[in-house]
Amino acid sequence: MSLAIMVAIYVAVIQFGSSHGTVQTLRALGKMKIQALNMNVSIDQAQQFSTFSGRFRGPSDSMYGPVYDMCEDDLQLLKFAKVYDSGTFSEFEVILRLQVYGGTCWFSINSASASETYTQFLFPSHTLVLEEKFGLQNRTQTEFMESSCKIEVDKSKPDQDTIRYTAAVHECGQETGVLNTGYFDISMNNNGKTKEVSGLYVEAGRKYFNYVSTSADYTFASEENSYAIFNEGNMAADGVKVAGFNFTMMIHEFTKADYYPVSVTRMWKFTII
Repeated sequence: MSLAIMVAIYVAVIQFGSSHGTVQTLRALGKMKIQALNMNVSIDQAQQFSTFSGRFRGPSDSMYGPVYDMCEDDLQLLKFAKVYDSGTFSEFEVILRLQVYGGTCWFSINSASASETYTQFLFPSHTLVLEEKFGLQNRTQTEFMESSCKIEVDKSKPDQDTIRYTAAVHECGQETGVLNTGYFDISMNNNGKTKEVSGLYVEAGRKYFNYVSTSADYTFASEENSYAIFNEGNMAADGVKVAGFNFTMMIHEFTKADYYPVSVTRMWKFTII
């Protein structure tokens, strides 16, 4: 075999490996950009409302919203303000008023620069039960197990028609009374119609299996990875496009003896597309 042919084969192998084996880091391993620092909830039975206040750390462009539209009548924003700016991160104060007998609500803080949205669920009925059973009219929370969590998202191309996204959660162990879940939210556009085809409790329908497959086990009992694999060949052939693509991590803390968290459920959404 001539030297020219050997060189040509070597170059072809290197090019194939570069295009099909490279792993691209979309989100470098690190902690969530938006995190709670402390929060408090107090209840006023006479006026039938509870007041939530919290301090959060996030990028300087962090904004309040959106709010779950089903609870707009039960949730009133009293304050959202930047109270500290270090130049690399900022701290924000949030004060909300909720109807005691209202339904489950949630609010969000989002950052365009970080492509990240933090969502906190508020359960007025939970606050009411704790007040009635244990006389807990005022509760404060200053420790959050997610403060040690680290997340990374990678993209690779196993072959010409396939793209694989992998999300990994590290140092976010399964503690007693805490449930961690992670999953990909995917929406696709087909013939001008957009449909959510992957996510928590989403049943997409068998036809979308030709375009994307995702990991089925959402619970991080250990340091497991979530994945989403797109078949670009099938998508291109049928004119199907990705309309929205996020990785979501959720933490749910259960009330335990002598421990009554202000925030039972917190969620982070990382925008990929």
